[in-house]
Amino acid sequence: MLLKEDQENLCISQEGEQLVLKQETETFTLTLTEDNISAEDERLDHRGNKHSLFNHHFIIHTSQKPYCCEQCHKCFRTKSNLLIHMTIHTGEKPYCCEQCHKCFRSKAHLVRHRRTHTGEKPFSCNTCGSKFSQFSALKEHKTIHTGEKPYSCEQCEKCFRSKANLMVHMRTHTGEKPFSCNICETKFRQFSTLAQHKTIHTGEKPYSCEQCEKCFRCKPLLVRHIRTHTGERPFSCYKCEKCFSSSSELRVHTRIHTGEKPYSCEHCKKIFRSKTNLVVHMRTHTGEKPFSCNICGTKFRQLSTLTNHKTIHTGEKPYSCEQCHKCFRSKGNLVVHRRTHTGEKPYSCEQCEKRFRSRPNFMRHMKTHTGVKTCSWDIHKRFHTGWEGFTCSSSMNKHRRTHPGEKMTLENTGLLSRQRPVIHQEL
Repeated sequence: MLLKEDQENLCISQEGEQLVLKQETETFTLTLTEDNISAEDERLDHRGNKHSLFNHHFIIHTSQKPYCCEQCHKCFRTKSNLLIHMTIHTGEKPYCCEQCHKCFRSKAHLVRHRRTHTGEKPFSCNTCGSKFSQFSALKEHKTIHTGEKPYSCEQCEKCFRSKANLMVHMRTHTGEKPFSCNICETKFRQFSTLAQHKTIHTGEKPYSCEQCEKCFRCKPLLVRHIRTHTGERPFSCYKCEKCFSSSSELRVHTRIHTGEKPYSCEHCKKIFRSKTNLVVHMRTHTGEKPFSCNICGTKFRQLSTLTNHKTIHTGEKPYSCEQCHKCFRSKGNLVVHRRTHTGEKPYSCEQCEKRFRSRPNFMRHMKTHTGVKTCSWDIHKRFHTGWEGFTCSSSMNKHRRTHPGEKMTLENTGLLSRQRPVIHQEL
């Protein structure tokens, strides 16, 4: 090929390594070898890439998404993002981890995954120094300091710190649950919730506490548990400034102030502030008691009730009052006891305005207005006197002492049946 061009050559002088500029016009013959072609292609690619990077950046400002998927019509800013998206439909995962052989749809996902093995966290917060393995995680974290919630729901105007959280929230309106368990077919709104759920079937608990070696199914549960050691309660109520160790506890607590009870029972239409309370309540209809004591075999609807029950066998009273050092078997009993110091009586009767420290005492008082007597002593078979009703078990026990030497049965229903088992006692 014959080429003619103005060129500026760099020549090395005879005196040494000094570079000398030489300008001239000359005609020369260039034989196109594979190396020449390759070099020229690289130059053209470089110029093209530089131009495409500018176009890619410019599209960010225009919000233009010219590349669309033919199958689901989702659009993207770049062709590379479209190609990565297409692997969702094809199922292709060409990038595999050398250590655990887990495969991914894109190289970026593989790079991100490798950091789980290396522990690398290259992105750090310039405010608190927290480190993250992903830039997106750092970006989302920074909104904690700024209070910024730039993503809002069009339907309920609720705001979120990240686009991902908004997308998950939108599914509460649409009812969409795209992630399903391949064992029990339970469906979930988030992939992370599905991954956490699967450990129920496998029994896997990969996250362990360094202090007490207790193991957990997912990292959020471990983080929440660690706060029991550190005493950290980073989530505070905007209204009463009460602090909590997890955001979910705070969310349930704020409903006390708002009066919101979003969970309702399908059987009796009773409503609850949290899904946990609804699940426990449902067991009153099904009769399910999944938690049993390994010492006496007594069964309970809640794990917390079983935990409290076990202290009867151990004699343990782990909850102590800071003021008088009196100890209690359950946290609930301690909370009620503290009110003797503070004078707080949060339960008030609407009919006579009398106030009470505990809910059981309040419920017992309400029966004096309604006339309901839930505790009965069945002695009609021996004395042919029918049955006599009492508003509380203490009144019945007092009456029971007037019939010595007989085998009596305490029948509790309603609230009392959930507090103590049926008693068969020889007097």
